Amino acid sequence: MGKTASGSRKAVVEEVLPFWSRAGISTTTVIHAGTKLSKLVKAYNDLKKNKNKDRPKHRMDEEIFKGDLQEIFDLAHSSLQRADVKDEGKEFLRSQREDRGESSMAGIDLVTAKKVEKQVERGTRLKRLREREDSDIARLT
Repeated sequence: MGKTASGSRKAVVEEVLPFWSRAGISTTTVIHAGTKLSKLVKAYNDLKKNKNKDRPKHRMDEEIFKGDLQEIFDLAHSSLQRADVKDEGKEFLRSQREDRGESSMAGIDLVTAKKVEKQVERGTRLKRLREREDSDIARLT
């Protein structure tokens, strides 16, 4: 504890984002997700002020809040359905949005993890090669 409100929002969002990246789904930025969370907290605080009032508008606001609360951790990028994402990722997102209580995710996609690992290795090798070339050039001049 002992964090500011913005620090707490950022910490919450950073805890949730790895689950979405594990699914291979591009997400919104931390700032946009934090803004979404801030709006939800404000709506909750507004509801707390009116908790003892029994007016139809307040009951309707509570129902709207319940619906928004279901989407609290939906951090997928808004243009994701059009983006170049695996069908499995889109299927996961669709099921996550349709039936929130039943959605789950298996382990890490080993094929994708292996590809990412190879990309990292390739990048490391290229970096070492460039450093070696730079040192050879510096030595010759």
